[in-house]
Amino acid sequence: MRVFSIRAIRIAVGLAMTAYYAFGLLGLPAAAHGRDGDGIPHRWESKHGTNPHMHDSGMDNDSDGLKNKGEYRHGTDPLDPDTDDDGLLDGEEVRELKTDPKLSDSDGDGTSDGDEFSEDADGEDAIDCVEDDDDDDDEDEDDDEGDDEGDEDCDQHGTITSYDSGSGVLTVRLDSGETVTGTVTDDTEIDWDDETEASEDDLDPGAVLEFEMNDDGTIEDIEIEK
Repeated sequence: MRVFSIRAIRIAVGLAMTAYYAFGLLGLPAAAHGRDGDGIPHRWESKHGTNPHMHDSGMDNDSDGLKNKGEYRHGTDPLDPDTDDDGLLDGEEVRELKTDPKLSDSDGDGTSDGDEFSEDADGEDAIDCVEDDDDDDDEDEDDDEGDDEGDEDCDQHGTITSYDSGSGVLTVRLDSGETVTGTVTDDTEIDWDDETEASEDDLDPGAVLEFEMNDDGTIEDIEIEK
């Protein structure tokens, strides 16, 4: 009886030691690789600002349409919606345009990807400005000869793809199918189409709006449809 007890104890101790060494040999390398179970290396997450202690591979920290694991796979910045600064979202380049989100000029032709996709088939700007046809002919006659005959209304109409409140970058898919990226500033006027005041909090993906953008890429005013 005593012999059996000693043997049982030895077996139990042996199993415990086996488990201990198995954990040491198998568990420690996993920790050394620094993975938190989300498939993204600890070192990469620490370097790029995502949380190495959180399963955040499915999160999209910069709202560019590319999740953190996708950012890791494609070598893009998970906290910058436009890694190569070409005016196109990283997710848009990867999923829709099939361009390189790390290169502003994917095909090396001297024209940035953003410029190429903002032009129509004729090589002209896809942003169409229409003349303001106000019936103020009498007043126009009094204008100086050097003035234009009519004002240009460069309002654009489309649907919000994304908005980053941190950088102010607003991306809109125009009715023409083109994508335009501009910057919302403190001077941008944001209203609903019934002329009541709106705010940046109302710039949600999927919202339909009309906006006017300056030559420098800043957005002057926004009118959101209710």
